[in-house]
Amino acid sequence: MTVILKIVYSAICLCFSTIYVMAQDAEALFQKGNSLTWDGKYEEALDFVNKSLEIDSSLYQRYGFRAKIKANLGMYESAIEDITRCINKCNHKTRRYHVASRYLERAELHVLKNNNEAALEDTNKSISSNPNSWKAYNYRSSLLIKSGKSENALADLNKSIQINDNEASTYILRGKLRIDMGNIDGACSDFSKVSKWGFDEFDSWIRKNCN
Repeated sequence: MTVILKIVYSAICLCFSTIYVMAQDAEALFQKGNSLTWDGKYEEALDFVNKSLEIDSSLYQRYGFRAKIKANLGMYESAIEDITRCINKCNHKTRRYHVASRYLERAELHVLKNNNEAALEDTNKSISSNPNSWKAYNYRSSLLIKSGKSENALADLNKSIQINDNEASTYILRGKLRIDMGNIDGACSDFSKVSKWGFDEFDSWIRKNCN
């Protein structure tokens, strides 16, 4: 091996070694921030995650995690920016389910900022990325109810049940919506179903309103 090749080889090894050490440092800082969130120490956790991202910003998941910390600190606009970075970094067809969940997270942040229109847009994107997410249909139904679009909300809840017919919260949401829409028989059916599953908070309503 010539002297020049040895120098090049040594430089490459040093470069990879430095990258490896930096990645380890970034991961250690991130894990420290993660552990602090379990104790509700969000400001301290944010400091560690910030330092982790300064060293290594390649992992999109860290932006999503930082967004959750910021949301707990009421930093909604900055959290939205982090979710957007996360979406842009993982926006690949093989990760469409990840992207779908991130769109839903961003929609929830928009609601916290009282921007239901942006929330609905992101929920639509979430469903487009993953049309088999019952959670997204449930969430969109709540936004549609706020907008007075009861029929569309009901269609979403029906779709949610079609995807997953074992989720009590969906039947409860649909039962309440059916009451508002004047469909007492439909509400009786929904509440009776969850009552059989052990949700007894509607038993008195069932006795009063259902045959």
